[in-house]
Order: sequence, then C-alpha cells, then structure tokens
Amino acid sequence: MHKLLKSTLFTVLFILVFIQKNWAQTFEVTDSNEFDLTFDVMVDSCLANLNVDSIPTGLLLEKAFQTADPGYFTGFLTDSNVADHFTWRCLYGTMRRAFMDTTLAFDSLGIAMDTIQHHYLDSGIIPISVLNYQYATIKENALEEGMLYFNGIQLYDDTGRTESPYETHTCFVAATGVADPGSDEVIFALPAYLYTSNDTRTVDYIEIDFADGEGWQNGHWGDIFSVDYNTTDTDYVIKLRLHFTNTCAFLSL
Repeated sequence: MHKLLKSTLFTVLFILVFIQKNWAQTFEVTDSNEFDLTFDVMVDSCLANLNVDSIPTGLLLEKAFQTADPGYFTGFLTDSNVADHFTWRCLYGTMRRAFMDTTLAFDSLGIAMDTIQHHYLDSGIIPISVLNYQYATIKENALEEGMLYFNGIQLYDDTGRTESPYETHTCFVAATGVADPGSDEVIFALPAYLYTSNDTRTVDYIEIDFADGEGWQNGHWGDIFSVDYNTTDTDYVIKLRLHFTNTCAFLSL
C-alpha cells in the first residue's frame, strides 16, 4: 500500500455557455499619475468611466490582479493546464477581483478556505472545488479601432462604436482540497457550496473517475465517495464531467 503523492492531479472538462448581466460600479478613483498609488486604485481609476452595462458577465479581467492566468484554463484539457488546489485558489481570487461591482462578488477566498478546512478536512473528508466562471477582456484592437480611448490615465467608451470592445472567455478549474491525503483510503465530497459559477444551467448529475480502476461513477452535489487507492500508480488524474438539465457536457481526452 502506498500513499497518494503530493502531485495528485485533478482535471475536469465540460462545455460552457456565456451569459450577460448588468452591474453597478464600485471604484476607488484618482486622477493622479503618481507611482506610489496601489494597484487597485490605479486600475479602478483607469476603468471608472467605462459603461459597465456593456461588459459581459460583469467581470473584466483587466481589473483583477492576476495570480494565475485564466487563459490557460478554458475547459479544454491539455498537458499544461492540469490543476491542483493552489491553482484553484489563485484563479478563484483572480475571478473575484475581476468583478466590476465588488458588492456582487462571491465569497472571499478566506471564507471558502475556512469551509474547506473546518467543514471537511478536519473531519477527514477531501472536498472537490469547482470554479466555472465567464469573464470579459478588452479586445487587443479596441484602442486601435476606436472602440475605447484614453483621456489621461482614464479609459472611456466611444459612444459611436459599432462593435463591442470586449471578448467573453471561460475560466474553468477544479481541484481536490489537499494534494496529499495521507492515506490510501480517501473520502471525497462534492459540496454544492464549492461549485462557484455564473453558468445559468442546472447541473443534473455528475460523473467522476477517481483513477482507482473502478471507472466512472455517477453523483450529485452533496454526495460522498469512499475510494481505495490500492494500485501501483504514482500519479492520479481524477476526471469529472457535468451533465446539465436537457444538455450534456462530455469529457474529451
């Protein structure tokens, strides 16, 4: 019997849709170009005059201090975007900081981590956290084509534009709550609270392959799974696919 390695891997893939919502802005603004200002104040000041209603999903990546690049985590599996718990934490924080209206953001990373630790890990249960969020970015040609323009350090909409200056993208990442369970016999959970998403579709059921030789298992949010890793493998890639009501998202390897 061997212990799961710290390089335990969790990968997920499914098809996503875009949604749009309207938000209000909450910014700390300055018109100064001094370099002793914080990142948040400088970015907020730059973006404060944009029409938030025209920004898809209410999240703009340029507003966020990025601790991980969501562009690598689009819902399509590659050799370079396998995620662990640290990756999930970085992307969770990045997406939260991208909210144009911070009062509408999901729970802070601290609250999520407290839930993971005290509601699950302290009881010997490893939760699986899933982040499925759509966000916007400014198109590379938005300034060149006159969709947006600068006045000093502040960015403005061109009211006469005929094209949106924004592109909508998907950030999808999922991970187990720890990398090393410390035992071959592992209990996993699928907490609904740790499914963070602005996808309007309802999850019908979930399929999971725990890489334990048992193949795919069906489950739902709130389910608990007992898994025995009595194989000779050194790394485990857990795969998950979500099935939505009236639609289905398939894993692609």
